[in-house]
Amino acid sequence: MRRSRLRTAKTSRPPPIWFIGCAAALLIFTGCTSDANEEVSPRFRFVSQDIDLDYGGNGRPGWVRAGDMDGDGDVDIVAGGGQALYVYENRDSRGGWIRHGSLDGTDQIGANGAVLFDVDQDGDLDVVSAQYRSTLGWWNNPGGELDSASWTYHVLDEGSDFFAHDIVLADLDGDGRREEFIFALYRKPEVRLQWFRPGNEPRRVWNRTDIEPGRPELDLHYAGLDTGDVDADGDIDIAFSNGWYEARSARSDDWRWHEMTRIRGVSNALLRDLNADGRLDIIFSAGHHGAGVYWFEAPANRLGDWRLHVIDGSLVHPECLQAGDLDEDGDLDLVTCDLDFERWDEKVHHVYVLENLGMGRSWERYATSPAGFPSHLLQLHDINGDDRLDILSEATGYKVVTYHERVLPDSRPSDEESKRE
Repeated sequence: MRRSRLRTAKTSRPPPIWFIGCAAALLIFTGCTSDANEEVSPRFRFVSQDIDLDYGGNGRPGWVRAGDMDGDGDVDIVAGGGQALYVYENRDSRGGWIRHGSLDGTDQIGANGAVLFDVDQDGDLDVVSAQYRSTLGWWNNPGGELDSASWTYHVLDEGSDFFAHDIVLADLDGDGRREEFIFALYRKPEVRLQWFRPGNEPRRVWNRTDIEPGRPELDLHYAGLDTGDVDADGDIDIAFSNGWYEARSARSDDWRWHEMTRIRGVSNALLRDLNADGRLDIIFSAGHHGAGVYWFEAPANRLGDWRLHVIDGSLVHPECLQAGDLDEDGDLDLVTCDLDFERWDEKVHHVYVLENLGMGRSWERYATSPAGFPSHLLQLHDINGDDRLDILSEATGYKVVTYHERVLPDSRPSDEESKRE
Protein backbone atom coordinates (compact mmCIF):
# COMPACT_ATOMS: atom_id res chain seq x y z
CA MET A 1 0.00 0.00 0.00
CA ARG A 2 1.26 3.44 -0.83
CA ARG A 3 1.15 5.65 2.24
CA SER A 4 2.77 8.90 3.18
CA ARG A 5 4.01 9.49 6.73
CA LEU A 6 3.97 13.19 7.40
CA ARG A 7 5.54 14.93 10.39
CA THR A 8 5.15 18.58 11.15
CA ALA A 9 8.02 20.99 11.30
CA LYS A 10 8.67 22.11 14.87
CA THR A 11 9.67 25.70 15.34
CA SER A 12 9.78 27.87 18.43
CA ARG A 13 8.12 30.73 16.59
CA PRO A 14 6.69 31.16 13.11
CA PRO A 15 9.09 32.15 10.32
CA PRO A 16 8.66 35.63 8.86
CA ILE A 17 5.89 36.03 6.31
CA TRP A 18 8.27 36.55 3.40
CA PHE A 19 10.00 33.24 4.23
CA ILE A 20 6.74 31.33 4.28
CA GLY A 21 5.84 32.68 0.87
CA CYS A 22 9.20 31.62 -0.57
CA ALA A 23 8.91 28.16 1.00
CA ALA A 24 5.49 27.71 -0.54
CA ALA A 25 6.87 28.69 -3.94
CA LEU A 26 9.48 25.93 -3.61
CA LEU A 27 6.76 23.44 -2.74
CA ILE A 28 4.86 24.36 -5.87
CA PHE A 29 7.82 23.59 -8.08
CA THR A 30 9.00 20.47 -6.26
CA GLY A 31 5.61 18.93 -5.37
CA CYS A 32 4.04 16.32 -7.57
CA THR A 33 0.41 15.63 -8.31
CA SER A 34 -1.07 12.28 -7.31
CA ASP A 35 -1.06 9.60 -9.96
CA ALA A 36 -4.02 7.48 -11.04
CA ASN A 37 -2.45 4.29 -9.64
CA GLU A 38 -2.36 5.38 -6.01
CA GLU A 39 -3.63 2.49 -3.89
CA VAL A 40 -6.75 2.82 -1.80
CA SER A 41 -6.41 2.67 1.96
CA PRO A 42 -8.26 -0.17 3.70
CA ARG A 43 -8.26 1.96 6.86
CA PHE A 44 -10.29 4.82 5.43
CA ARG A 45 -12.30 3.30 2.60
CA PHE A 46 -15.12 4.94 0.73
CA VAL A 47 -17.35 3.62 -2.05
CA SER A 48 -17.74 6.37 -4.62
CA GLN A 49 -20.89 6.99 -6.64
CA ASP A 50 -21.25 9.73 -9.24
CA ILE A 51 -24.87 10.71 -8.66
CA ASP A 52 -24.83 13.20 -11.53
CA LEU A 53 -22.66 13.01 -14.63
CA ASP A 54 -24.61 15.56 -16.63
CA TYR A 55 -25.13 18.56 -14.36
CA GLY A 56 -27.19 21.12 -16.24
CA GLY A 57 -26.88 24.87 -16.58
CA ASN A 58 -23.39 25.65 -17.78
CA GLY A 59 -22.18 22.26 -16.56
CA ARG A 60 -20.18 23.67 -13.65
CA PRO A 61 -21.76 23.10 -10.22
CA GLY A 62 -20.46 25.57 -7.65
CA TRP A 63 -21.32 23.82 -4.38
CA VAL A 64 -22.97 20.77 -2.79
CA ARG A 65 -24.77 20.50 0.57
CA ALA A 66 -26.77 17.91 2.54
CA GLY A 67 -30.11 18.29 4.29
CA ASP A 68 -33.64 16.86 4.57
CA MET A 69 -35.30 18.93 1.85
CA ASP A 70 -38.66 17.11 1.76
CA GLY A 71 -39.15 16.47 5.47
CA ASP A 72 -39.25 12.67 5.19
CA GLY A 73 -36.53 12.06 7.76
CA ASP A 74 -33.57 11.16 5.53
CA VAL A 75 -30.76 13.26 4.08
CA ASP A 76 -31.01 14.61 0.54
CA ILE A 77 -28.26 16.26 -1.50
CA VAL A 78 -28.47 19.76 -2.96
CA ALA A 79 -26.14 21.12 -5.65
CA GLY A 80 -26.20 24.60 -7.10
CA GLY A 81 -24.32 27.25 -9.00
CA GLY A 82 -23.44 27.23 -12.66
CA GLN A 83 -26.95 28.40 -13.63
CA ALA A 84 -28.71 25.39 -12.11
CA LEU A 85 -30.13 24.20 -8.79
CA TYR A 86 -30.93 20.54 -8.11
CA VAL A 87 -32.15 18.45 -5.22
CA TYR A 88 -31.16 14.77 -5.35
CA GLU A 89 -33.87 13.02 -3.38
CA ASN A 90 -32.69 10.19 -1.17
CA ARG A 91 -35.04 7.29 -1.87
CA ASP A 92 -33.41 4.46 0.08
CA SER A 93 -30.09 5.72 1.56
CA ARG A 94 -28.25 3.21 -0.64
CA GLY A 95 -27.88 5.10 -3.89
CA GLY A 96 -31.46 5.49 -5.07
CA TRP A 97 -31.21 9.17 -5.98
CA ILE A 98 -33.89 11.05 -7.93
CA ARG A 99 -32.90 14.43 -9.40
CA HIS A 100 -35.37 17.32 -9.24
CA GLY A 101 -34.83 20.59 -11.12
CA SER A 102 -33.31 22.79 -12.19
CA LEU A 103 -35.25 24.59 -9.47
CA ASP A 104 -33.79 28.02 -10.26
CA GLY A 105 -36.24 29.74 -12.57
CA THR A 106 -33.88 32.72 -13.00
CA ASP A 107 -31.17 30.54 -14.59
CA GLN A 108 -28.67 32.86 -12.91
CA ILE A 109 -27.65 31.06 -9.73
CA GLY A 110 -23.87 31.26 -9.58
CA ALA A 111 -21.70 31.00 -6.48
CA ASN A 112 -19.22 28.66 -4.83
CA GLY A 113 -21.09 28.75 -1.54
CA ALA A 114 -24.55 28.19 -0.07
CA VAL A 115 -26.34 27.57 3.23
CA LEU A 116 -29.44 25.43 3.74
CA PHE A 117 -31.61 27.32 6.22
CA ASP A 118 -35.30 27.79 6.99
CA VAL A 119 -35.37 31.49 6.08
CA ASP A 120 -39.15 31.99 6.23
CA GLN A 121 -39.59 29.69 9.27
CA ASP A 122 -42.19 27.51 7.57
CA GLY A 123 -40.57 24.23 8.60
CA ASP A 124 -38.47 23.40 5.54
CA LEU A 125 -34.94 24.19 4.37
CA ASP A 126 -34.45 26.96 1.82
CA VAL A 127 -31.27 27.73 -0.16
CA VAL A 128 -29.30 30.91 0.58
CA SER A 129 -26.77 31.68 -2.16
CA ALA A 130 -26.26 34.22 -4.96
CA GLN A 131 -26.76 34.90 -8.62
CA TYR A 132 -23.61 35.07 -10.72
CA ARG A 133 -21.89 38.42 -10.15
CA SER A 134 -25.23 39.94 -9.30
CA THR A 135 -27.73 39.87 -6.44
CA LEU A 136 -27.43 37.84 -3.26
CA GLY A 137 -30.59 35.97 -2.38
CA TRP A 138 -32.49 32.84 -1.39
CA TRP A 139 -34.62 30.24 -3.11
CA ASN A 140 -37.84 29.38 -1.27
CA ASN A 141 -38.49 25.67 -0.78
CA PRO A 142 -42.30 25.26 -1.14
CA GLY A 143 -42.21 22.20 1.14
CA GLY A 144 -43.78 18.78 0.81
CA GLU A 145 -42.89 16.24 -1.85
CA LEU A 146 -40.14 17.29 -4.20
CA ASP A 147 -40.78 17.96 -7.86
CA SER A 148 -39.05 19.96 -10.59
CA ALA A 149 -41.15 23.14 -10.42
CA SER A 150 -39.03 26.29 -10.04
CA TRP A 151 -38.56 27.73 -6.56
CA THR A 152 -39.32 31.42 -5.99
CA TYR A 153 -36.21 33.59 -5.77
CA HIS A 154 -35.99 36.47 -3.28
CA VAL A 155 -33.26 39.13 -3.27
CA LEU A 156 -31.57 39.67 0.11
CA ASP A 157 -29.12 42.28 -1.21
CA GLU A 158 -28.75 44.00 -4.55
CA GLY A 159 -25.10 43.01 -4.57
CA SER A 160 -22.77 44.07 -7.35
CA ASP A 161 -20.52 42.44 -9.90
CA PHE A 162 -18.62 40.68 -7.10
CA PHE A 163 -18.56 36.85 -7.07
CA ALA A 164 -19.82 35.05 -3.95
CA HIS A 165 -17.20 32.42 -3.16
CA ASP A 166 -18.03 31.44 0.45
CA ILE A 167 -21.13 31.68 2.64
CA VAL A 168 -21.33 30.54 6.28
CA LEU A 169 -23.90 30.79 9.06
CA ALA A 170 -22.95 32.05 12.55
CA ASP A 171 -24.22 33.73 15.71
CA LEU A 172 -22.37 37.03 15.36
CA ASP A 173 -24.51 39.11 17.71
CA GLY A 174 -24.37 36.66 20.64
CA ASP A 175 -28.13 36.22 21.00
CA GLY A 176 -27.91 32.42 20.94
CA ARG A 177 -29.31 32.10 17.41
CA ARG A 178 -27.24 31.24 14.35
CA GLU A 179 -29.00 33.53 11.88
CA GLU A 180 -26.24 35.75 10.52
CA PHE A 181 -24.93 34.92 7.04
CA ILE A 182 -21.34 35.87 6.18
CA PHE A 183 -20.55 36.30 2.49
CA ALA A 184 -17.00 36.38 1.12
CA LEU A 185 -17.12 38.27 -2.18
CA TYR A 186 -14.38 38.98 -4.64
CA ARG A 187 -13.79 40.86 -7.85
CA LYS A 188 -10.18 40.95 -8.94
CA PRO A 189 -8.26 42.58 -7.42
CA GLU A 190 -10.60 43.35 -4.48
CA VAL A 191 -12.08 41.28 -1.65
CA ARG A 192 -15.15 42.09 0.47
CA LEU A 193 -16.67 40.45 3.55
CA GLN A 194 -20.21 41.31 4.63
CA TRP A 195 -22.77 39.77 6.94
CA PHE A 196 -26.54 39.81 6.63
CA ARG A 197 -29.48 39.03 8.87
CA PRO A 198 -33.08 38.60 7.72
CA GLY A 199 -35.58 40.95 9.35
CA ASN A 200 -39.17 40.26 10.30
CA GLU A 201 -40.02 40.10 6.60
CA PRO A 202 -37.25 38.02 4.97
CA ARG A 203 -38.66 38.61 1.48
CA ARG A 204 -37.44 42.19 1.73
CA VAL A 205 -33.81 43.30 1.58
CA TRP A 206 -31.87 42.10 4.64
CA ASN A 207 -29.84 44.13 7.12
CA ARG A 208 -26.17 44.36 6.09
CA THR A 209 -22.97 45.04 8.04
CA ASP A 210 -19.52 45.40 6.48
CA ILE A 211 -16.68 43.35 7.93
CA GLU A 212 -14.19 44.20 5.20
CA PRO A 213 -15.52 46.83 2.76
CA GLY A 214 -12.63 46.21 0.40
CA ARG A 215 -9.00 45.17 0.42
CA PRO A 216 -6.61 44.12 -2.32
CA GLU A 217 -6.53 40.46 -3.24
CA LEU A 218 -3.09 39.25 -2.21
CA ASP A 219 -1.40 36.49 -4.23
CA LEU A 220 -4.59 34.50 -4.87
CA HIS A 221 -5.95 34.92 -1.33
CA TYR A 222 -9.69 35.43 -1.60
CA ALA A 223 -11.44 32.27 -0.39
CA GLY A 224 -11.97 30.08 2.65
CA LEU A 225 -14.25 31.05 5.54
CA ASP A 226 -14.92 29.78 9.07
CA THR A 227 -16.04 31.21 12.41
CA GLY A 228 -15.20 30.76 16.09
CA ASP A 229 -14.03 32.59 19.21
CA VAL A 230 -10.33 32.74 18.38
CA ASP A 231 -9.29 35.12 21.18
CA ALA A 232 -11.65 33.60 23.79
CA ASP A 233 -13.30 36.93 24.62
CA GLY A 234 -16.87 35.69 24.22
CA ASP A 235 -17.65 36.86 20.69
CA ILE A 236 -17.26 35.26 17.28
CA ASP A 237 -14.21 35.94 15.11
CA ILE A 238 -13.77 35.01 11.46
CA ALA A 239 -11.02 33.02 9.77
CA PHE A 240 -10.72 34.02 6.14
CA SER A 241 -8.18 32.95 3.55
CA ASN A 242 -4.72 33.79 4.93
CA GLY A 243 -5.65 35.24 8.32
CA TRP A 244 -8.47 36.13 10.69
CA TYR A 245 -10.73 39.03 11.63
CA GLU A 246 -10.95 39.85 15.33
CA ALA A 247 -14.39 41.01 16.47
CA ARG A 248 -13.68 43.99 18.70
CA SER A 249 -17.20 44.67 19.95
CA ALA A 250 -20.40 42.81 20.71
CA ARG A 251 -22.07 44.78 17.90
CA SER A 252 -20.02 42.86 15.31
CA ASP A 253 -19.34 46.02 13.35
CA ASP A 254 -15.74 46.65 14.47
CA TRP A 255 -13.11 44.24 13.13
CA ARG A 256 -9.31 44.02 13.14
CA TRP A 257 -7.46 42.00 10.49
CA HIS A 258 -4.61 39.66 11.50
CA GLU A 259 -2.58 38.30 8.61
CA MET A 260 -1.16 34.83 9.34
CA THR A 261 0.66 33.83 6.19
CA ARG A 262 1.49 34.69 2.61
CA ILE A 263 1.71 31.13 1.39
CA ARG A 264 0.70 31.41 -2.23
CA GLY A 265 -2.79 30.26 -3.11
CA VAL A 266 -4.23 29.73 0.39
CA SER A 267 -7.93 29.32 -0.33
CA ASN A 268 -9.35 27.24 2.52
CA ALA A 269 -9.42 28.05 6.24
CA LEU A 270 -10.76 26.15 9.27
CA LEU A 271 -10.86 26.98 12.98
CA ARG A 272 -10.39 23.80 15.01
CA ASP A 273 -8.58 22.73 18.18
CA LEU A 274 -6.12 20.24 16.66
CA ASN A 275 -3.97 19.67 19.75
CA ALA A 276 -6.75 19.54 22.40
CA ASP A 277 -5.39 22.45 24.42
CA GLY A 278 -8.72 24.29 24.50
CA ARG A 279 -7.64 26.92 21.96
CA LEU A 280 -8.80 27.26 18.36
CA ASP A 281 -6.00 26.74 15.86
CA ILE A 282 -6.13 27.84 12.22
CA ILE A 283 -5.78 25.30 9.40
CA PHE A 284 -5.02 26.40 5.84
CA SER A 285 -4.68 24.65 2.50
CA ALA A 286 -3.14 26.28 -0.56
CA GLY A 287 -5.62 24.98 -3.10
CA HIS A 288 -5.71 27.82 -5.59
CA HIS A 289 -2.60 27.18 -7.68
CA GLY A 290 -0.59 26.54 -4.55
CA ALA A 291 0.64 23.52 -2.58
CA GLY A 292 0.37 22.11 0.92
CA VAL A 293 -1.81 21.86 4.02
CA TYR A 294 -0.71 23.71 7.18
CA TRP A 295 -1.85 24.64 10.66
CA PHE A 296 -0.97 27.48 12.96
CA GLU A 297 -0.94 26.60 16.66
CA ALA A 298 -2.65 29.22 18.83
CA PRO A 299 -0.51 30.69 21.61
CA ALA A 300 -1.88 31.13 25.13
CA ASN A 301 -2.62 34.81 24.62
CA ARG A 302 -3.99 34.26 21.06
CA LEU A 303 -2.50 37.55 19.85
CA GLY A 304 1.13 36.47 20.24
CA ASP A 305 3.26 34.31 17.94
CA TRP A 306 1.48 31.41 16.29
CA ARG A 307 3.59 28.32 15.57
CA LEU A 308 3.50 27.00 12.00
CA HIS A 309 3.20 23.24 11.36
CA VAL A 310 3.34 21.64 7.92
CA ILE A 311 0.80 18.83 7.69
CA ASP A 312 1.49 17.85 4.09
CA GLY A 313 3.68 20.01 1.89
CA SER A 314 3.48 17.77 -1.18
CA LEU A 315 -0.21 17.99 -2.07
CA VAL A 316 -0.65 20.21 -5.11
CA HIS A 317 -3.81 22.31 -5.35
CA PRO A 318 -5.62 20.88 -2.27
CA GLU A 319 -8.80 22.80 -3.10
CA CYS A 320 -10.83 21.22 -0.30
CA LEU A 321 -10.51 21.18 3.48
CA GLN A 322 -12.81 19.61 6.06
CA ALA A 323 -12.28 18.23 9.58
CA GLY A 324 -13.85 15.37 11.53
CA ASP A 325 -12.97 12.42 13.74
CA LEU A 326 -13.04 9.79 11.00
CA ASP A 327 -11.26 7.07 12.98
CA GLU A 328 -13.20 7.80 16.19
CA ASP A 329 -10.07 8.07 18.33
CA GLY A 330 -11.03 11.38 19.90
CA ASP A 331 -9.01 13.80 17.76
CA LEU A 332 -9.71 15.60 14.50
CA ASP A 333 -8.57 14.27 11.15
CA LEU A 334 -8.65 16.26 7.92
CA VAL A 335 -10.10 15.54 4.50
CA THR A 336 -8.66 17.19 1.41
CA CYS A 337 -7.99 16.45 -2.27
CA ASP A 338 -5.75 17.18 -5.19
CA LEU A 339 -7.02 19.17 -8.15
CA ASP A 340 -5.38 19.41 -11.54
CA PHE A 341 -6.86 22.57 -13.05
CA GLU A 342 -5.86 21.46 -16.54
CA ARG A 343 -7.63 18.07 -16.28
CA TRP A 344 -11.08 18.85 -14.88
CA ASP A 345 -12.82 16.17 -16.95
CA GLU A 346 -10.38 13.32 -16.25
CA LYS A 347 -10.55 10.67 -13.53
CA VAL A 348 -7.06 11.31 -12.19
CA HIS A 349 -7.91 12.99 -8.88
CA HIS A 350 -8.00 11.71 -5.31
CA VAL A 351 -9.70 12.53 -2.04
CA TYR A 352 -7.44 12.01 0.97
CA VAL A 353 -7.80 11.55 4.70
CA LEU A 354 -4.98 13.12 6.70
CA GLU A 355 -5.02 11.11 9.92
CA ASN A 356 -4.05 12.99 13.06
CA LEU A 357 -1.62 10.66 14.85
CA GLY A 358 -1.66 12.72 18.02
CA MET A 359 -1.95 16.37 19.05
CA GLY A 360 -1.53 17.53 15.46
CA ARG A 361 2.22 16.82 15.56
CA SER A 362 2.34 14.00 13.00
CA TRP A 363 0.04 12.88 10.23
CA GLU A 364 -0.48 10.02 7.83
CA ARG A 365 -2.09 10.38 4.42
CA TYR A 366 -4.51 7.86 2.94
CA ALA A 367 -6.22 7.80 -0.45
CA THR A 368 -9.91 7.07 0.17
CA SER A 369 -10.95 5.66 -3.21
CA PRO A 370 -9.63 4.98 -6.71
CA ALA A 371 -8.81 7.97 -8.89
CA GLY A 372 -11.94 9.83 -9.93
CA PHE A 373 -13.29 13.16 -11.03
CA PRO A 374 -12.02 16.21 -9.15
CA SER A 375 -13.42 17.58 -5.92
CA HIS A 376 -13.50 21.30 -5.30
CA LEU A 377 -15.33 22.17 -2.07
CA LEU A 378 -16.18 18.81 -0.54
CA GLN A 379 -18.42 18.44 2.52
CA LEU A 380 -18.57 15.89 5.36
CA HIS A 381 -22.00 14.59 6.40
CA ASP A 382 -23.55 11.32 7.57
CA ILE A 383 -25.76 10.70 4.54
CA ASN A 384 -26.98 7.15 5.18
CA GLY A 385 -27.53 7.35 8.93
CA ASP A 386 -24.84 4.85 9.98
CA ASP A 387 -23.05 7.34 12.29
CA ARG A 388 -20.03 7.54 9.98
CA LEU A 389 -19.04 10.65 8.05
CA ASP A 390 -19.49 10.40 4.30
CA ILE A 391 -18.13 12.83 1.69
CA LEU A 392 -19.99 14.93 -0.86
CA SER A 393 -18.16 16.69 -3.64
CA GLU A 394 -18.66 18.65 -6.84
CA ALA A 395 -16.06 19.37 -9.47
CA THR A 396 -17.01 23.01 -10.23
CA GLY A 397 -15.10 22.89 -13.51
CA TYR A 398 -16.86 19.72 -14.67
CA LYS A 399 -20.45 18.45 -14.70
CA VAL A 400 -20.24 15.86 -11.92
CA VAL A 401 -21.59 15.50 -8.37
CA THR A 402 -20.18 12.61 -6.31
CA TYR A 403 -21.19 10.81 -3.11
CA HIS A 404 -18.40 8.95 -1.28
CA GLU A 405 -19.95 6.53 1.22
CA ARG A 406 -17.77 5.54 4.18
CA VAL A 407 -17.56 1.78 4.76
CA LEU A 408 -15.89 -0.13 7.58
CA PRO A 409 -12.25 -1.15 7.05
CA ASP A 410 -13.01 -4.88 7.25
CA SER A 411 -16.18 -4.80 5.15
CA ARG A 412 -16.38 -6.18 1.65
CA PRO A 413 -18.30 -4.31 -1.05
CA SER A 414 -21.52 -5.82 -2.32
CA ASP A 415 -21.95 -6.50 -6.04
CA GLU A 416 -23.81 -3.20 -6.35
CA GLU A 417 -21.05 -1.32 -4.51
CA SER A 418 -18.38 -2.94 -6.66
CA LYS A 419 -20.12 -1.68 -9.76
CA ARG A 420 -20.30 1.80 -8.24
CA GLU A 421 -16.54 1.75 -7.55
